[in-house]
Amino acid sequence: MAINKTEKVGLERSREALVSMNIGQIILVTSFVFLIGLMMGAYWFGGADPRIEDGYWTNIITEGVGVLLTVIIIGLIQETLRIRWLKKRLIRQAGSISHPVAINAVEELRQNSWLTVDDNDSLLVETRMMRAKLIDAPLERSNLSRANLGFADLTRANLESANMHGTLLYLANLLEANLRFANLTGADLKTANLQGANLSMANLSGADLSNANLHQAQLESVILTGANLRKANLERAKLWGANLEDVNLQAAILPDGTQWSGKVDMRRFTDWEHPEFRVTLDKIEQIGKK
Repeated sequence: MAINKTEKVGLERSREALVSMNIGQIILVTSFVFLIGLMMGAYWFGGADPRIEDGYWTNIITEGVGVLLTVIIIGLIQETLRIRWLKKRLIRQAGSISHPVAINAVEELRQNSWLTVDDNDSLLVETRMMRAKLIDAPLERSNLSRANLGFADLTRANLESANMHGTLLYLANLLEANLRFANLTGADLKTANLQGANLSMANLSGADLSNANLHQAQLESVILTGANLRKANLERAKLWGANLEDVNLQAAILPDGTQWSGKVDMRRFTDWEHPEFRVTLDKIEQIGKK
């Protein structure tokens, strides 16, 4: 008979519970049982031939040390298995299409120091998380390098200072997401929805943003060196201080609603000191009032 997802999760939690007893608890229980046996032995052998009594206590000490070492080893093995199963469950649940399940997994990963760039064991690196429902997810400073988040819903997710180097985010929904200071070098953002997203001071060098929707995105001081923005929609995006060196803007819609051509001086969108910067900014603001 097939096991449904609910039953599977229940079985996994039961398996984790079976190995959840820590070493201290195991030693405590074993010591109690050993003490009872010791008292019974002392009662039976008390007053016997001294040679028999001395041999009894020698054997007790030897066996006691052996039992203690065995208990510690078993406890360590159990703890290792518990952590291994817990990690596997959280990795899978973080990519769940169930929003509550995914969010709970992310929070538990953070509590266990298995999520961020500061953690030695960041479990979501190179993880398959396609179509994950991570709306409003607390993923700040998370390490999602080379993870597959294609089609994922990251609406309003907090990804500030996250490491997303080489991350696959094609067709992902990043509506109003916070990506300030994020490392998105080499990321695949083809056709991603970044409308209203905050990418200020993020690094998108070499990223693929072709056909991406960056309408009203905040791109102040963003690094877009060598990025592909072919056919991207940048209408009303803020590009102040952005680095657009070697960017591919072929057929892209610019912040003022016009289409890019080789004759466009992009500094009027990025350089405060450009003579046309203020005029261009006024034009963009007028578009928003229509």
